Amino acid sequence: MGQLRNTIFARNAKNELIRDACSMLSSIFLPLSAFRRGLGTRLNEAGVNSKEIQAILRHADVSTTMAYYILPDHKRAKAGLRKQGQVAQRKYGIKV
Repeated sequence: MGQLRNTIFARNAKNELIRDACSMLSSIFLPLSAFRRGLGTRLNEAGVNSKEIQAILRHADVSTTMAYYILPDHKRAKAGLRKQGQVAQRKYGIKV
């Protein structure tokens, strides 16, 4: 329990340090998790494998990476469905 408390204290202290620096620079404070989430999403958009993103973000389980750090790209999802529909049309003659 003591180690967990020290870890939480260290994270809070880091966030407070960044918040103070941002206020001195008249900037908006963003917690470190916002930068990590953006990094995970940008790496995914660049085509980096989810297991590699997991390793970069140092998550124990890839499901954490997928659930919280890789935001869905709706344009890519629509394009993928459209492509799948074209394959079904050509291969099976299904009208989509």
